[in-house]
Amino acid sequence: MVGTSPTMTSEKTAILSSISLACPRLSRFLAYETAMSDEFPKIRLRIVLAPGVAFGPGKADLLQGIAETGSLSAAGKRLKMSYKRAWSLISDLNSQFAEAVVETEKGGSGGGGGSRLTPFGERLLATFRSIEAQLETGAEADFAILSAMVKPPLADEGSSA
Repeated sequence: MVGTSPTMTSEKTAILSSISLACPRLSRFLAYETAMSDEFPKIRLRIVLAPGVAFGPGKADLLQGIAETGSLSAAGKRLKMSYKRAWSLISDLNSQFAEAVVETEKGGSGGGGGSRLTPFGERLLATFRSIEAQLETGAEADFAILSAMVKPPLADEGSSA
């Protein structure tokens, strides 16, 4: 399975899928953790939906962070992204889709602000994560073939021969 441990079986994947259906918040967490893993191979899917309208892992991870933290600032920090960049991405999403993806409340000096995904934003993120999962499970054998084609890493990457 792409992005999961070598011991992850299709049975375990089916169980996780069942849990994810029963608990959507857990599904989001599992998807985020899988996307952020250092295991290979992994998919970095970017979908161009229309001219100038693309949705990929950066925007998906930002939405994931907002869903989990309730804060645009905290979500951006998790991704090592400036607040200005995070705000720009959310502004783009809200203007490019048929409905708002994220709602924000102004905080000010006393705090109290926050961000949350709209139901439309939750569906957007869930649909993207679903496509990622389908690609991972549907192409597992092909990923194994591609992985076998990669040159093994050098024992000492710091030296030049």
